[in-house]
Amino acid sequence: MNNPYAAAMSGEGSARNIDTLLSSERAHSESGGSLGRFETEKSAPLLIDWMRELGLRLACAESLTGGMIASTLVGVPGASDVLNGGVVTYADAMKTKVLGVDADLLDEKTAYSPECAMSMAAGALQLFDADVAVSSTGVAGPESDLGVPAGTGFLGCATPYTMQVWPITVPGERTRQEIREAFTRGAIALVLRTLIHDRDKGHYE
Repeated sequence: MNNPYAAAMSGEGSARNIDTLLSSERAHSESGGSLGRFETEKSAPLLIDWMRELGLRLACAESLTGGMIASTLVGVPGASDVLNGGVVTYADAMKTKVLGVDADLLDEKTAYSPECAMSMAAGALQLFDADVAVSSTGVAGPESDLGVPAGTGFLGCATPYTMQVWPITVPGERTRQEIREAFTRGAIALVLRTLIHDRDKGHYE
């Protein structure tokens, strides 16, 4: 089949096979380079189409990406059928005030942690009354922060059934734009993988 995502979505492909493909997309995200045939221009419409078919609503909680995930999805026709909303909580205080991220967690683990990514996604799921929420947090550069190198961070995805986190490291000297784009590609891949996981557990038809 020409479209491996379509195979997985229709039930013709296995979760293992699609996981391999999405892991490849994640690896491309971490390289900061082109996604080849899994570029965002293809994966974003696939995500919107599948979520529309499932009747699911999506929310975004962004820090490092600064709204790029939501903007990328809004660029797809029909996004209004899927996207409930998004929020950019760049400052730690806003992560706490808007998304309910525990201030002690931020003090202890910092915003550049898997715990923060998970809490941001969980907060967005509730805030936007969504079925799926994705989050991004990390260091966009060009300098390191709190000892965390530029291009390092985490993506989170929450549903009522699943919480997943991906660590992302974009190597080499990359611009802030390139790092944000890499995290955005990874975020879309993570949402797809999470939905496939939930579907294979019997949560979606």
